[in-house]
Amino acid sequence: FLCHWHPDSPKALQELPGWGPAMRQKSGDVLWQAMADYAAQLGLPLQPIPPLHDGRPATPAAQAAWQAMDQRTPLQTVADQVGRKLSTVQGYWLTWLQRRRPIQLEPWLSRDDWQTIYAVLDEVRQETGLRRLAPVHERLQGRFDFGTLRAVALLGPPPA
Repeated sequence: FLCHWHPDSPKALQELPGWGPAMRQKSGDVLWQAMADYAAQLGLPLQPIPPLHDGRPATPAAQAAWQAMDQRTPLQTVADQVGRKLSTVQGYWLTWLQRRRPIQLEPWLSRDDWQTIYAVLDEVRQETGLRRLAPVHERLQGRFDFGTLRAVALLGPPPA
């Protein structure tokens, strides 16, 4: 990724998969400067990191979906707007949730439902280590789709 993107700042490194704050603190500034110097020698431009999804540049559909999610658009409506299946949009949603870390999930999920799902996730985690979401889905009698369960597993309990 570094060789391909030539990030334009040490902070931009954090946008790359595997380069969070800890990696930046450990070696990001020094590594970025070495990369920037080498790019300059080769005449390569430094550039902002484009939005990524699953470690690859985000498609226009993903970027449009994230904009709609910023407006709290229901996921099925987002899917219709961007011309993708709901399951694909749920993948975009997980990336959006991971980046935004919202403190509420409405209109997608009420706080009570978020708490209910998290409680069952936590029970299953304590019993089995939460290797699969199927037991959670079964205990909740199929009330929530797997995309929603993944979202709650990603975010953890609702903020106090």
